Order: sequence, then structure tokens, then C-alpha cells
Amino acid sequence: MKKRSLQINIISSIAMQGVSIICAFILPRLILVSFGSTYNGIINSVNQFLSCVTLLRAGVGGVTRAALYKPLAQNDTKSVSAIIKATEIFMRKIACIFTIFLFAFACIYPVFVKDQFGWLFTFSLVLVLGISTVSQYFFGITYQMLLQADQKLYVYNCVQIAGTIANTVASVFLINAGFEIRIVKLASAVVFGITPIVLFYYVKHNYCLDRKIKPDNSTIKQRWDAFAHQVAAFVNTNTDIMVLTIFSNLYQVSIYSVYNLVISGVKQLITTCSGAIEAMLGDTIAKESMNQLNAKVNAYEWILNVVSCIALICSAMLIVPFVMIYTQGVSDTNYEQPAFAYLLCFATFMSCIRLPYQNLVEASGHFKETRNGAIGEAVINIVVSVIFVRKWGCIGVAIGTIVAMTVRTIQYAEYASKFILFRSSKIYLKRFIVSFISIAVTMTMFYVFNLGDVLVKATTYTEWVLYAIVVFLAVSIVVVLINAIFYNNETRNGIKILFKRISN
Repeated sequence: MKKRSLQINIISSIAMQGVSIICAFILPRLILVSFGSTYNGIINSVNQFLSCVTLLRAGVGGVTRAALYKPLAQNDTKSVSAIIKATEIFMRKIACIFTIFLFAFACIYPVFVKDQFGWLFTFSLVLVLGISTVSQYFFGITYQMLLQADQKLYVYNCVQIAGTIANTVASVFLINAGFEIRIVKLASAVVFGITPIVLFYYVKHNYCLDRKIKPDNSTIKQRWDAFAHQVAAFVNTNTDIMVLTIFSNLYQVSIYSVYNLVISGVKQLITTCSGAIEAMLGDTIAKESMNQLNAKVNAYEWILNVVSCIALICSAMLIVPFVMIYTQGVSDTNYEQPAFAYLLCFATFMSCIRLPYQNLVEASGHFKETRNGAIGEAVINIVVSVIFVRKWGCIGVAIGTIVAMTVRTIQYAEYASKFILFRSSKIYLKRFIVSFISIAVTMTMFYVFNLGDVLVKATTYTEWVLYAIVVFLAVSIVVVLINAIFYNNETRNGIKILFKRISN
């Protein structure tokens, strides 16, 4: 049954990210064409600043999931109820703090963009976007953690799919009807406000939670240690646009957001599936089965490294031609930025190959032990990004992200190997080396055969898709063959499993 739940979670996660990626491409394109790069820039800038509020709840999600694995495995309803109650109370307090933060930020932010937008417009836009943020982040987050820990992430995914589609349909209609951007975003807030209500009623009818139980605050006592991990995640996700807003301009923000739209879609497709796998690892750790844990992690590592290599290489080859098609008709700034695209792809690759070790740390609840590495990652990213952003803009912040990601990835892998899996560091080092060899060989072939010149000729989505299919197949074959040389058994078993799934 658990195996079946894992499969459903992964399939639903892929479906959710597929829908999210498609919808995420539709709206920014409409905004760029209908309103211009500055509007696209300010929306992304405000959203990134507002996402600072996630730091207020930082640590609670990971700690809650880690605390829930054991009582769920033991069917301990009383403990589950006490953990959920403590988390709900904490999240309500955070929602109140966010409201104060939102009004303060709405008054201050207009100063940064006063040359391009009026104070009243920016003030009201921030408030509208803030309503959407609070509805997504704070209401229903507790039930999302419960469903994920109980390996029922598919429920949350289905609700999100419906909400994303409804938001896109409503936004497209309003933009084409000529409504201004604040009305469009207000409609989004209403749609996403319904999502947590649906989750609440699902949990109410499917879990026998004691609503009057005394909250078990001890279960989230590690939230301040987990806070450091969330700060690092926040910095790597949001600092780039914030630094560009403060030290550069909204055109650079728009360029970054368009490229990040593509690469974050690829990343989310991988990380969302890993969220389903984290629950499986947590269940195995709770049952104290070390042999099973190492076997599952070995398979997880191999699959993720192969998938990440293929995703990185394909993204590096295809992202610039796609962006040029995507931004056709938008001439207020230059969106052709290949150097930045390559760096962004590599930074994303580093964040993906560390997922097995990050999932292990979070599922084991080892937040305090790895806290310093998280703080170091955040500091490195901010310092390096600020140093290079003035001279190189988007490229500068991408360099900061790469340096921070690389240091943190090694720290995660080293800790997980020594203190959770109790195995040699040579295992993860070999996987990293094989991945870098795969990237180097494939990219060299890409340049030797001048495939870049062919891709540039794509001027429509149809042509791009045809080229993308060829690139994907070629890259997949090369990466799998290289892995077969170093990991013969894993490759053979992986291919068998793939064909078995297809045949079934």
C-alpha cells in the first residue's frame, strides 16, 4: 500500500508541476505583451519580497513532518492531533504578524520604484499581492504537512491543480477583457483562498483529530534550528531578485524572472517528486531499518543524478531559444542572455543533486546538527551576489547562487553519509564526478556538432518542441551510456523498472 501511495504521489506531483509550468508560462507572457517588462518586473519583485514572510513560519513545516512520521506509522491519533494543534496555533500567530508586515512593506516599497510607478499604484498592488500570499502560505499549510507526512500528498496536489487552472482561466479572461493588473491579481487571491478551505474539509472528514486536545509544543521545539535551513532555502530562491531590485533595475529583474520561470519549472518537477520520497524515507527511518534505508537511498541517488544531468543539459541547450520565442514582440530590453542561462542551469543542477541528502536530514530531524551549514550558505550567497551584481547584473547573482549551492551540497552529502547512512564519502563523490563527466562530454558534443546554430533557427513553439525532442533523446542516451560504464547494475535495473512500468 505504501509503495502504491508513493507511485500515486509521484504521478500527481508530476501532473501538478506540469500544470503549474504550463500556466506559469501563459500569465507572464500575457503580462509582458499587455503591460510590458516593467510590470512583469515589479510583480516578480514584490512577490519575492513578500515571500520573506515565509521565514516567519520557517522550520515549522520540516519539523512538523519529522514529528509526524513516527505517530502516523504507529497509528497514534492522540499524538498526531497534539502535533497538528500546536502547528495550527503557531501558524495563526504568524498570519497576524504578516498582516502588520504587509502594511509596513506596502508603505516602504514604493520608494524603490518611484521613477517608474506612482506611490498609490504600488501601495495598492503590494496589498493585493499580499492577500494572495497569505492565503497560499498560512491557511492550509498545516494540513499540507499532515498529508505529506502520511504519504497522501496526492490530495494536496489535486487541489492545487484545480486552483492553478482556475486562476489561469480567470486571469486570462480578465487581461483579455482589458482589466488592470490589480484586478487580475485580486481574482488570483480569491481563487487561492479557496484551496485551504478544501484541504480543511478533507482532513476533517478523513482524520479523527481531537480538536480540543492540548497542543504538544515540544514536537516543534526544533523549529529554530530548522529556521536556519529555511533561511538558506529562502536566500537561494529569493535573494537574486531582491539584490537586482536594490542594486540594479526592473529590466534586469524581468530578464531574471523570465529565465527563472523556465528553470524553476524544471527544478520544481524534480523537487516535488522528492517531497513524496522524503515521506517514504521518514517512514523507513521511523521503523529503524538501516539496510532498507541504504538500499532506497542508493536507488534514489542514482535516479536523481541521471535525471538532474539530463534536465540540466537539455535546459542549457534549449532555454535561450525558448526565451527568444517567448519574448517575441517584447523589445524594451534584451532577453538574449546565454551566459546567464548556463550559470542558472548549473546552480539549479547543484540544488537538485543534493536532494537525497537534504531529504534524509529533514526526515531524520537533524536540524540542529546541520544548522551552521545552512547559515553559511545564506551568508555566502548574499555576499558574493552583492559583490558581483553591480558589474554583471544577472550573471553576478547567479555566481553567488552557484558558490553557495556547491558548498551546501557538499556539506549535506558529507553529513548524511557519516551520521545517517554510516557509509564512506567516496560513494557520493563518485556520483558527483560521474555527473560532471556526463555534463562535460554531452556539452562538448553539443558544440562540436554546432547544435546551437540549429536551435537558434527555431522561431515557433512547434519547431522548438521538435528540436527539444531530438535533444532530449540524444542527451538521455549519452548520459545513460556514461552511467552504464560506472554504474552497470544500477543502470540495468533502472532500465528494467522503466520498461516494466511502461508495459504495465
